Amino acid sequence: MKRTNLNRTDHRERAINYFRDGFSCSQAVFAAFHDDFGLDEKTALKVSGALGGGYGHTNGPCGVVSGALMIIGLKYGKATTEDPDGKERTYTKVREFKEKFEDRFGTIQCTELIGYDLSTPNGLKGAKEANMFRTKCEEIIIVTVKILEEMI
Repeated sequence: MKRTNLNRTDHRERAINYFRDGFSCSQAVFAAFHDDFGLDEKTALKVSGALGGGYGHTNGPCGVVSGALMIIGLKYGKATTEDPDGKERTYTKVREFKEKFEDRFGTIQCTELIGYDLSTPNGLKGAKEANMFRTKCEEIIIVTVKILEEMI
């Protein structure tokens, strides 16, 4: 896979810029690495678009986790039948990521991370009024990108 000259700061800056431009947390994390894996920006943003806000505001895992796991899949995932260890290699990296993320934040669940239930109108409104997306979510994005940089 192609690796670009991007330094680690560029991934973090890209991710925050995507998020501030109105893309979801999953899109911000996934698209920040699109060049590293030879993906065009539009495809990266589209393929990761349904996963933000805990699977589209359905109380799922945080979108940054989903975006990060897709990056791990691109880096370590099994892509041929001639790779008998690929699946377990990928799952090992998933467990490593999850452990590092939970060590830092205590959970991977979106609602628990930001303290608001985004699946309800009141929860979403409360998160916006408390500026959680600009404060807590940006912190989570930056930490997630740092974890990914260490792993890939």
